[in-house]
Amino acid sequence: MSCFSDSNNDARAKVLVAQGTGEAPESAESLAQRLSLGLLDPDKDPEQSAPYAIAYIDGALSIYDTGSKSPKPLCVDFCTGALRYRQKHSRQPEALLKALGAKRQESHTVIDATAGWGLDSFIMATAGYEVTMLERSVVMHALLNDGIARARSCGQGDIEQAAQRMHLRLEDAESYLGKSETQADIIYLDPMFPERKKSAQVKKNMQLLHGLLGEAKQESSLLGPSLQRAKKRVVVKRPRIAAPLQGAKAPDYQLEGKANRFDVYLTAT
Repeated sequence: MSCFSDSNNDARAKVLVAQGTGEAPESAESLAQRLSLGLLDPDKDPEQSAPYAIAYIDGALSIYDTGSKSPKPLCVDFCTGALRYRQKHSRQPEALLKALGAKRQESHTVIDATAGWGLDSFIMATAGYEVTMLERSVVMHALLNDGIARARSCGQGDIEQAAQRMHLRLEDAESYLGKSETQADIIYLDPMFPERKKSAQVKKNMQLLHGLLGEAKQESSLLGPSLQRAKKRVVVKRPRIAAPLQGAKAPDYQLEGKANRFDVYLTAT
């Protein structure tokens, strides 16, 4: 989802000097240097000048809103109850998998050009797809990389196998899709939905993603290159009642879920 932001706003986050609970695989200083981010020391910076801070909490790389009165750290976790249920029932006719054309005993390659928190990539990998995940934000890439690494060594075979099929790249989607050698059976796009104007709040993880990366712009810019690189189909996730991507041709068909819709563009001749 971050690939549609106007610019890379990773500078809005800093690494928290005071580590969270549990063992951390690296120091705050090492993490800040690796991600080219500044350090946030609450003792020296009581105003907490960075809107977002990242730190290891209970062994997981996490991010939280420093402006919140009761910040809840968020991390990429592929072992939660809801995801476990979706994984164990991954061959049921979930709208996402139907849109991908999932069939038993088939293994296809997918480029998730807008990886976001990686939830859809995990479901696709669970169903047997080899998924290349693109993320241009160094902060989101670090969170995803940490979540995938923990899933690959969690001791639960089905989760570990799915995580092995998730291949993360720190790369801009438009640049990656512009390469002539880029190909996949399916390309999946999940443009960052516009923030809701009504009183209902978007989920906390989406709120944080909007704040960290900025609002979605030029959301249709990836569709053209995707149609050129996908061997079989392009699948675009949309709000259920939203119009197709701005300027896009009508999809070949649509599949509706409870809150979302999947627009399917067939590319196979």
